[in-house]
Amino acid sequence: MKPRLIRITIVPISLKIFLKDQLKFINRYFYIVCVSPGRNNLEDVRKRERIRTVAFKVVRKITPLQNIISLWKMIHLLYKKKPAIIHTYTLKAEAIDILATWIARVLHRLYIVTDLPVVKAKGKKKQILLWIEKFTYACTIKIYLNSNKLKPYFLEYTLATKHQLKTIGYNSKNCIDIVYLNQTEKFQKAI
Repeated sequence: MKPRLIRITIVPISLKIFLKDQLKFINRYFYIVCVSPGRNNLEDVRKRERIRTVAFKVVRKITPLQNIISLWKMIHLLYKKKPAIIHTYTLKAEAIDILATWIARVLHRLYIVTDLPVVKAKGKKKQILLWIEKFTYACTIKIYLNSNKLKPYFLEYTLATKHQLKTIGYNSKNCIDIVYLNQTEKFQKAI
């Protein structure tokens, strides 16, 4: 039986565009379930990649009651699906999802960092983001950076230990075909 891998994202278009054909490939070795909001995009991904999907909405704003509800629902989903590996990214989704995976005792908790909002933030917002980032990375087993340029910030802010950090490829986000993305109307509208 193949191990179960859950791929979580807060933006469903990333499953549709950034992970095009990768999910189908990964599905050969893992029983993959993609979790994201947006049923229409998920349905397209499910059909094209031949994987399982679950529509799940995480509120991006800091709203304690809704965040607690999302956390509870994610824990329930993880206990139901019993994944061996969780793979996520996006600061808001990561905090709730990684905490849920830690509570549900998912053995392999992987996170991809594509941006560090804490670097640009100021004042109280910076302190809140710094706390969220540190807490999240403390619950994560492996952190994959999409650029070596992020590593100094991790070390400066002591966000994670050196052994947690690894860079994907050579400064990329999945070796994206930029020409394809620039020509994709839906992607342009999404950003």
